[in-house]
Amino acid sequence: MVVLALGLPAFAQLAPQQKILDFQNLAALFSKRYAFWEWKQSAVKYDSLDLTPWIARINASKSDLEFFEICSEYVAANQDGHSIFLLNSDFEATLPFDVDLYNGTILVDFVDRKQLPMFDYPVEIGDELVSIDGVSAAETAANLRRFRGDGNPRTATRDSLEFLTWRPQYLIPRAHELGDSASLVFRKPDGTLLTLTVPWTKSGNPYTQAGPSPVPRVSATAAEAVPPYMSRLRALQNFHLPARRLSVGMGATLPVFTLPSGFRYRLGLGRYDTILTGTYTSPGGLTLGFMRIPDFAYVSSTDLANEVKYFEANTDGLVIDVMRNPGGSGCTTETVLSYLNPGGFHSAGIQIRMTWDLLLGLEQDIEWARDYGATADEIAALEALVEQGKRAFAENRGFTTPQALCGYSLDVPAARDRAGNEIAYSKPILLLTDELSASAAEIFAAVMQDEKRALLYGMRTDGAGGAVSQFQAGVYMEAYANLAWSIVVRKNAVDTGGEFTTMPFIENIGVRPDVVDDYMTAANLLDAGKGFVERFTKAMEGYVAAKRGASSADPSSASARPLRPRR
Repeated sequence: MVVLALGLPAFAQLAPQQKILDFQNLAALFSKRYAFWEWKQSAVKYDSLDLTPWIARINASKSDLEFFEICSEYVAANQDGHSIFLLNSDFEATLPFDVDLYNGTILVDFVDRKQLPMFDYPVEIGDELVSIDGVSAAETAANLRRFRGDGNPRTATRDSLEFLTWRPQYLIPRAHELGDSASLVFRKPDGTLLTLTVPWTKSGNPYTQAGPSPVPRVSATAAEAVPPYMSRLRALQNFHLPARRLSVGMGATLPVFTLPSGFRYRLGLGRYDTILTGTYTSPGGLTLGFMRIPDFAYVSSTDLANEVKYFEANTDGLVIDVMRNPGGSGCTTETVLSYLNPGGFHSAGIQIRMTWDLLLGLEQDIEWARDYGATADEIAALEALVEQGKRAFAENRGFTTPQALCGYSLDVPAARDRAGNEIAYSKPILLLTDELSASAAEIFAAVMQDEKRALLYGMRTDGAGGAVSQFQAGVYMEAYANLAWSIVVRKNAVDTGGEFTTMPFIENIGVRPDVVDDYMTAANLLDAGKGFVERFTKAMEGYVAAKRGASSADPSSASARPLRPRR
């Protein structure tokens, strides 16, 4: 009987009732834990609890792979960069070049010359990718877009282009079905077409079937070394995109553009530098500081203190770059903000989808915190969450009131040195954002905008506004779902001119710049952003002049700011 069973591949597929059970388990995660169910019905007209059309598709599905695709589409339809369906697979296939959207056209912006030597593969940066295996590149990307949602439609379009040359099965269930090579057609700037056959580089083991009753496995992700009583708090402070993005410069220390001629580096070239800093002279004679924050996973407070002290004494203004920043820790974000806001600032908060297991877990964390000798601030933060969780249950509402990202107060003091002196940078700041500035980077931009602390320059951000966590999805399939279980609430509501309801949310709305300038043009690609740098430098000169004018007319409007309550 065992031999017979092994010889019948049909038995390796999930039974229809097993698929339905697994899908209902996935939907239950969104019902109980997802923070944006109500908002998505208004913002993107999608109700993740209306299962009728999905159940019909599942009943008609012929294989586990088709079922996995349906689950992925169900999650992605929320149009949320934090929410994603993940298969337990390490298989991926890649082509040795990257593309992105410039002036609405899919252009090559990176070529690995080790794998594609120029003599044999004369594709160059700036060439248009026309088609893959006889299907237009735009059509292929549009088809793959259904597997990953984003709050900003432009971000979603750009992210889908990554899949043209990178097919990870944990996001794309049929990635392993690719052929050995891709037939590619490129269009040169002069209109000449170039046809090349490029091999796919494949690695890992494809996950092709769930089987009737596999044993669930937990993904082998290295746990952060934190005390056990902080695990839930750390999860609520996680504002980072859950899956990697491969756009050129994403999370990189160096900016996507070439820094100005004469730029003097301070940090960023060292192996362990967490930020890039330096200075340059503008055409108008200003000395401008520059700080690139690649992500908010960790930024050295020592580096921040040293750089801010230097910039305060030696610059007329500071340009901060969070373009292509995928986010990180809420605590790190507030730490950076504390070095840039004299007098302190009012931070964004999070409304938490409170569940009974979370509330009980937080109460247990308080006991552990006392046993482990936690600080008074750590215990106070846990006690504040427990109090608000109990209120949410007592008042029969799903969410807490806005809670602190880090600590227990939305009012955060400015950074101080060991002598107790405030050391926050006080001069004008220009902040660069784009549609790949996500999660914690958006919180950073929102606070800087709401506090009127910076001129925001660039493009509307991703629109990923919640803390993200991972849950096992299904009973039979080995898969996971990342979803946002809190709502980031900024200080001020945002009027989008009717695109969305006026709300103090980042989700879908994003953070919108004061000055719009799209980096994604062919000119910027081919000259490494020279024009972009010139324009934001000119904008910075005007901003510094305006601030100086306001300061001379009314000294109270300059850098002096009222003191905020201290944590």
